[in-house]
Amino acid sequence: MKNNKINILSSFTFNTTVLRAVVEDGERYLYGIASSNSIDKHKTIFNEECQNYFVEQCKNNIIPIDIEHNVNFLFRVGKVIEAYTTKDDDDKVLFHVKIKLKDNIIANEVFNSISNPDTDYADVIKFGLSIKGNVIEAHYESIEDGIVVKVFDKVELKSITITERPSKQDTFLEAIERSIESLEEV
Repeated sequence: MKNNKINILSSFTFNTTVLRAVVEDGERYLYGIASSNSIDKHKTIFNEECQNYFVEQCKNNIIPIDIEHNVNFLFRVGKVIEAYTTKDDDDKVLFHVKIKLKDNIIANEVFNSISNPDTDYADVIKFGLSIKGNVIEAHYESIEDGIVVKVFDKVELKSITITERPSKQDTFLEAIERSIESLEEV
């Protein structure tokens, strides 16, 4: 199969994991991996070029943080203040973000659920991050065993969402584990 780039006008969401919640200089922050170049459950890949474009957009624009893709201003809980990529031991590209949380009731509940989960009322909540944006460039590629995946080369980042339903199930971390260290447009 050819690896030709094409322009695709569509929107999407992509999910991964919130890693930790911390207080620094009296402000509350979440640190997490918002994307990677591994295949997700939708058989899509955001390649290294796309990950680097996410970082560029975070440095040049305000990227809001919301809850479960809810665009209502009440569910705006913060913004990205730092972004960068790294590679892990398997050469996987990881898009990291530092999120500054607002001081509102929803942001407070999310922060407390991650940093100090209350298991007296419910099971530990698993949180992840989900990218929301518009596809600018993408192509299809055949990978191992003839599986065809959609590869995103360039995506206009609209927001990042905190969610309980990330696409990359294998990247979930339990909130209790974090506290120890302490495409449709929706």
